[in-house]
Amino acid sequence: MAEEESGFTFVDKRRVQDAEEPPAAEQPMPDVAPDAPEEEAPEAEGSPDIYGVLGYCVSLLATEAWHKLGLLADPQTGETTMDLDQAKVAIDAVGDLTARLEAAPGEAVPATLRRDLRTLLNDLRLNYVARRGDPAVSRN
Repeated sequence: MAEEESGFTFVDKRRVQDAEEPPAAEQPMPDVAPDAPEEEAPEAEGSPDIYGVLGYCVSLLATEAWHKLGLLADPQTGETTMDLDQAKVAIDAVGDLTARLEAAPGEAVPATLRRDLRTLLNDLRLNYVARRGDPAVSRN
């Protein structure tokens, strides 16, 4: 493990500064025409719109609902646990956010996504009712 590749040198540039390179304060500023119009930055180019954030929240809550229904194993432990009361809260929150997304104007939320959200919500609700009514399932 003590093998070293020839021709490789590590230089920590945080502590050593080349003599050829002037300090940052002495570096010349790039030429900018004074009459050039400033380009306006696009509005929140890198940040998602609120409907994208709501969709992300729906996916997080839906995943947690599946965990709490005992139908999806915890990725860290590999075990399934069931807490139907918490599953109901997560499913209700998914329903609220889905209703908000379905009320979005025009093209903000595509029709296919709206349909997928309704399907997800129906699946969660049906599985909750099945788990709640199953006498073999121990309730927390």
